[in-house]
Amino acid sequence: MVIGKTFKFESSHNIIGHPKCGQLHGHTYKLTVEVEGFINEKTDMVMDYHELSEIVNRLVVDKYDHTHLNTTMPCQPTCERLVFIIFNALKVEIPLLYAVILQEGEGGYARLTRQD
Repeated sequence: MVIGKTFKFESSHNIIGHPKCGQLHGHTYKLTVEVEGFINEKTDMVMDYHELSEIVNRLVVDKYDHTHLNTTMPCQPTCERLVFIIFNALKVEIPLLYAVILQEGEGGYARLTRQD
């Protein structure tokens, strides 16, 4: 079974060398974190949403919300790179992590799953 929870954060960035996105601009990011596992017989849950929220807020939202991504990331702050960094940070504390989907504004998104 797969469960998930969605979070939002606001950040600015610019993609160096890109003709349009090279200009400083910001996005509302919508982050969906999915966990896959079996229903625990004692809790009747795959994972407690409160526990999931605490981890995601601490490792992602608190780190990136209202920041300039160019100064908080070690690489070009593209949606693809950000989802890769987020997935790798979360998998350390969420062993059942299945997928991370990051939507940049109202348009594009990047998705990374455990199988990718």
